[in-house]
Amino acid sequence: MTPGFFETLYRQGLISEDSFNKVKAAHESPRPDLSTELKVLLYLGVLLSTTGVAVLVYRYIDLLGSLSIALVLALLVTVIFSYGFLKGPKFVRGEAKEPSTLFGYMILAGSLLLLILTGYLQTEFGVFGNRWGLATFVPMCLLFFLAYYFDHKGVLSLAITNLAAWIGITMNRTNWYGLADMNNDHTIIAGCILGVFLIAVSWYCRSSGLKPHFDAVYHQFGSHFLFISTLAGMVHFIEAYLLWLLLLAAAVYFHVRKAFAEGSFYYLLIASLYGYLGLGFVLSVKVFAKASDSINTVLYINLCYYLATGIMLAILLIQKNKELVQIKIPANDRL
Repeated sequence: MTPGFFETLYRQGLISEDSFNKVKAAHESPRPDLSTELKVLLYLGVLLSTTGVAVLVYRYIDLLGSLSIALVLALLVTVIFSYGFLKGPKFVRGEAKEPSTLFGYMILAGSLLLLILTGYLQTEFGVFGNRWGLATFVPMCLLFFLAYYFDHKGVLSLAITNLAAWIGITMNRTNWYGLADMNNDHTIIAGCILGVFLIAVSWYCRSSGLKPHFDAVYHQFGSHFLFISTLAGMVHFIEAYLLWLLLLAAAVYFHVRKAFAEGSFYYLLIASLYGYLGLGFVLSVKVFAKASDSINTVLYINLCYYLATGIMLAILLIQKNKELVQIKIPANDRL
């Protein structure tokens, strides 16, 4: 019902002034925006559905048969992307408009099913033989193509993850930091190179006008790869820790400048935290550890340092966040 209807009732004396004012205030008050919550639920639905498919494939492979499972997965992927190419927007260099709210989630589900299908074909039928690198390279290329064609940041994130897996950076739940083999020379150096490469691609996206809104995705992945790799390099290459500390300092400086140039608290936060961890490691290992022969004294020094500097860092970030609020934040600064 419109406010005019209640105004008519009020003028006719059918409702009181107090009731009319309450109705008017309720109508003029802003309605809650649930779009973010609904999108989160849709993403969770897609992830749970594809995870359920993977679990069913794993548990009932003997009952259903390898070929039938592969055919069903291939059929689902074919149907989803056939519909996407028929009904979806054509490729454009800039940001494309999705035909519907559910379209993007359908493409994400199809991309996850494509990964499940590729892994299943390699595991059960060995379509790529012993070339396991090819089993990650092929879906990586497909995902990059799908991400750019359908203008989907989620699929682009999957493609970048496959790129990392292709060069040897994988996830391992047995490690507290999640990344496997970060005490390996090849993995650490590859992570640094990948981080710099993704940051360079981010700059190219923005400067060339080819999907410029993808720059935040590339840059955020590249930042974390670069920072984590430099921290791992400081620990692994302990004799050359100063070189890795300089690399970390350069990365921190670059991201702090980017943060103030774009008004992004996100980049300031990750630069501060990673820089704080790197400096803390050097001080703990190279300075505090040699301050006394007593373990208790060394622990006490570390405790006082991290407690005091942690509070100071939090206060500093709060102050800088207030400054960054005054700077215009680009629309594509977040994923």
